[in-house]
Amino acid sequence: VVINDNGGLKGAKDFSFQVGTGTITPFTESTDFLHGENQIILDAGTYSVSEPSVSGYSTSYNNCSSVIVPSGGSATCTVTNNDSAPSLTLIKKVINDSDGNSSASSWILSASGPTPISGAGGVTSGSTFYQGVYTLSESTGPGGYTPSSWVCTGTGSQSGNTISLALGESATCTITNDDIDVLPTIAVTKTAGVASVNEPS
Repeated sequence: VVINDNGGLKGAKDFSFQVGTGTITPFTESTDFLHGENQIILDAGTYSVSEPSVSGYSTSYNNCSSVIVPSGGSATCTVTNNDSAPSLTLIKKVINDSDGNSSASSWILSASGPTPISGAGGVTSGSTFYQGVYTLSESTGPGGYTPSSWVCTGTGSQSGNTISLALGESATCTITNDDIDVLPTIAVTKTAGVASVNEPS
């Protein structure tokens, strides 16, 4: 059984199984491409079934270990493969070193793509997040701040303000806003040949 609830595209025939140390055999598609069924003839005995791992999918077994097959009888082992959700975390950092007082929640960070996410000050994707390409952005926040470029770390592939995530990959993307240093101005006037300097308050 194959579950594609995070954008996976593989079907039953993309997976295979092995009974004991026997030959690795691909699953044969049955009712639809997400289900496969193979019937094999064995001598009576006790068997265990395993499956080679496939990138981006987790594996669970039901009645596949130490299965007793009686003479003239049968047994069923079910292997389920579920596509692994990628993970994306957006983080806002704010530098207030020039009298700014805004907090990270003053900006809404967003990732648009197969499963859009957004949140004030940052956001993390959930279990239903799809693989694909996401475009990163932030809302217009308080004036007087300069944004940095997006910086992403992890296993995704970044290009500018986009991040590509495959099944099971994860990335953390950060954007920093720094308050602008405003230099004081000094007014100089000259009256009757005498210059006076007015300092700002």
